[in-house]
Amino acid sequence: MFKSSLLKFKRNQILVHLIFCSIILFLFNCNRITHDFTNGLTPILNDSTENSESCKSCHNEIYFEWYNSRHKNSYNNHLFQKSYKAEPLDWCLNCHAPLVNKTNQRVNVNEGVSCIVCHERNNHTLTGKNNSTKNYHNVISIPQMNQSEFCANCHQFNFPTKESLTKNSIHYSQLPMQNTFEEWKSSYYKNVKCQDCHMKFNPIDSYRTHNFEGGHNLKLLNESLDIEIHEVQEDIFVLTFKSIGIGHAFPTGDLFRKLCVEIFDKESNLVFTYKLGYEYQNNPNAGTMISSNKVLISKKVIPQPIFTKTSEYSVIIQNNKLFRKSNYYQLSIEYQDELNSFFESDPKINRPVFKKNKISISKSKGKR
Repeated sequence: MFKSSLLKFKRNQILVHLIFCSIILFLFNCNRITHDFTNGLTPILNDSTENSESCKSCHNEIYFEWYNSRHKNSYNNHLFQKSYKAEPLDWCLNCHAPLVNKTNQRVNVNEGVSCIVCHERNNHTLTGKNNSTKNYHNVISIPQMNQSEFCANCHQFNFPTKESLTKNSIHYSQLPMQNTFEEWKSSYYKNVKCQDCHMKFNPIDSYRTHNFEGGHNLKLLNESLDIEIHEVQEDIFVLTFKSIGIGHAFPTGDLFRKLCVEIFDKESNLVFTYKLGYEYQNNPNAGTMISSNKVLISKKVIPQPIFTKTSEYSVIIQNNKLFRKSNYYQLSIEYQDELNSFFESDPKINRPVFKKNKISISKSKGKR
């Protein structure tokens, strides 16, 4: 009888232990609901019939901020569409239109990176807030959404290998394709989160804006970029590109984006032009699973600021007699394809000018 009671006691102990472990695992997993972001390697499963339009009635202001943002247009903008038509890989869609249903069909593609992409998983609404109301949504607070690492899910990844491209099953090489997060981590602004600049806090309504301001915001570019010109010797000039308050290199992200300066004389004749950006070419030796399909041949960018809020990239200009006739300059962002030609013929779309100023050439001992 004693043995029977002992056996029953041990069974009850085991049962209590299993129930306790199940509760702990349940609670742990509830607080660990992931976003299923894989830096573009796989799509995001979401079988919901909802779209971002359903968020508008309660979140009207945020909805229209997102609706006019680049996130909303990540799939249907003409730059992506031309690139995708030339190279129609699922890998491209995994960041630009990441949602799929249970039959692996893309859903809500014209919403790009939408409310659903970031905020809905398995009938839960995910938020970075700690005290969100739960009277309508089944809300779970995800503190990681307030960290720069969250943005790295789509803004930090390497070039795919050549072999994996042919199989449409992507593997990443060791060559960064978008390196914005790593640039930020080593910058002066490493303690300022991505969200603090690109999703500024609205103190009146107590939420982070969803404009995702960045390289397409001409006002922001105007405030953040400038040039200086110094004559260091006769007919030898130093042209310096300056970034002010940018927490990463510039240009960054999209490898087809370039910063362009054009200098004109009094009659508006172009006397000089220069472009910052990356140049790649196909890798002729890309035959293994770890070799990139591209090689970097030129990197001309303003680096991330390290010790101060500003950073510079300088170019020496010499034996250019026309340069003395410089009267004004304009700065623009240029969007190019791999052949370095415009996607479309309209320069207002592909080379928007964000700054135009008179030129003042100072004499200095500038570094050579």
